[in-house]
Amino acid sequence: MKEKYGSENWFKDEIFSQQTMSVKEGLRLLIVPSLEKQLGVKHGNNSFRIRLTYTHDDASLKLKRLLPNDSNRKRKAESREGNDTRRNSTYDDKQTLSETDSFIHKSLEGIQDQEFCSLFKLPPEKVSKPCHLVISFLRPAIYIGGRYLKLSRNVSQSCWIIDDERMGEASVEEIIKESVCAISRGDGYKFHAAGREDIDVRMLGSGRPFLIEVLNVRSIPSAIEIQQISDKINSSEKKHVRIRNLKLVDNEIWAMMREGEAEKQKQYAALIWTSSPLTDDDLQKISVIKDMVQYIWLLVNPPS
Repeated sequence: MKEKYGSENWFKDEIFSQQTMSVKEGLRLLIVPSLEKQLGVKHGNNSFRIRLTYTHDDASLKLKRLLPNDSNRKRKAESREGNDTRRNSTYDDKQTLSETDSFIHKSLEGIQDQEFCSLFKLPPEKVSKPCHLVISFLRPAIYIGGRYLKLSRNVSQSCWIIDDERMGEASVEEIIKESVCAISRGDGYKFHAAGREDIDVRMLGSGRPFLIEVLNVRSIPSAIEIQQISDKINSSEKKHVRIRNLKLVDNEIWAMMREGEAEKQKQYAALIWTSSPLTDDDLQKISVIKDMVQYIWLLVNPPS
């Protein structure tokens, strides 16, 4: 490495004054300059991330077998006692590959130098098979928020399935999500709302606050695209849902929405039928009642 990169500034970093360097740091110093050159950008703290995952199945499984662990000791003890613990080795290896790396990392952190030297050959043997590289691109979730109005009494807030049967014609979540995800092209989404209403209850007035959390988006919607999402939902022929004040928001709005949910006030309206006309005196008596629920309870269940 020194012969190849010794003249470059990044190689002269103070880290090379140390006697040892982690493999992770070595990879970073080798890969980052090449990526910066290819992409034409500088490495740093940013919302866009490139993840490089190196795996070598043979080496990982070999390390896992060499490192002491309770499950291996338990398996050996059971074998000595005559229990049948044999399994297909190929199947067993595949089952453990996904958890091998985290196990190795935890084990090596707690192992002493003397024990490490007794377990592993130094320098390590040269591998004959290349490692497997997976490149993934990640971006933090974005939040699109607003208020929704539910005009139908046959639409649930989220998809509602009972005994493989769908309840209602549609859901608020699906209607909004379909338009949002078509533009943002994320890997997934989460729907959050400040409370909920029953399927047969409409949501009118100023509407209920909601957030769509879009995961790992490919495209962050512009203000024009946000308006297009709103227009598409509001111009739907079925008229199940309407939305207001749709816009991109930061994740702080999530905490604010939860606070608002705890402090909100509700107003209910009811249509009441009576067997005889109400007089002004009747209305006056009703208006001075402070605890209507308790009053009705006493009317229905008079004390004996």
